[in-house]
Amino acid sequence: MTHQWFASRSAGRLSMLGGILTLTDDEVTLTPWLHLGATQRIALTAIESVETHGDRPARLRITATGRRPLILMVLPDLTTAVWSRDNSARDAAITAITARLNTR
Repeated sequence: MTHQWFASRSAGRLSMLGGILTLTDDEVTLTPWLHLGATQRIALTAIESVETHGDRPARLRITATGRRPLILMVLPDLTTAVWSRDNSARDAAITAITARLNTR
């Protein structure tokens, strides 16, 4: 089963190039909009932790072996303001990724 969320890399409180965060059976990927940049891939076997990293904007941190942590803003849709108090998409991503990690 595949899950997808709207996400973007964050630099402090600013959003950088956004894309789609995807969870598959084997990996987590961040594919930039219009393929403007390289797709980042993290194998599930390399992920050490997935946790919250702030609420406004809603961010998550994926820590993987041998890499710098990937910190992403995750929003429910493209019209949600970055400063929204809606953390539902971020929380759903953390729950889904953690569940997938616990079944491997």
